Amino acid sequence: MDAVTTIGDPDNPQTNHAFKIIHQGTQPVLFKMNYYITNTGWIQNNGNGQSHMTFEVFGDGGSTAENYPHQSYNNDFSLGQPNGSGFGESGTPYSAPNRGDGYRFNPGDEYYMVMSVNTTGSNASKNDDLSGTAVLEPATSTSQDKWDPKNPPSL
Repeated sequence: MDAVTTIGDPDNPQTNHAFKIIHQGTQPVLFKMNYYITNTGWIQNNGNGQSHMTFEVFGDGGSTAENYPHQSYNNDFSLGQPNGSGFGESGTPYSAPNRGDGYRFNPGDEYYMVMSVNTTGSNASKNDDLSGTAVLEPATSTSQDKWDPKNPPSL
């Protein structure tokens, strides 16, 4: 309790990461990740001040991070591309305005994931259960998912 444990180094993710994702396919794709908390019954007050996990993904275009459960409101959101976006419009994931090559996960590209567990919140408890399932989705078209942490989607 009252600690932040980090797996990987956000200042040097290419050599020190929790895991690496390598695109071994033949066409550019979009990328997102969801983390589904198995038991959400412990989440109170929208998760404010409770224990949480942070996933941060790094790539050529920068990084983006998301807390699970999200702190401050009663929804969780997908972790998108390392530019803080990357959810493509159906049928035209690469031709949308302001969607440059930085939003594409091209063959041969690598993303690096750094994870941390934070139990320093004023409402953190030994009963906070952060166990769950991470789902990584490369696709030619994806959409932003959100869900109420008290009723996550079934896997």
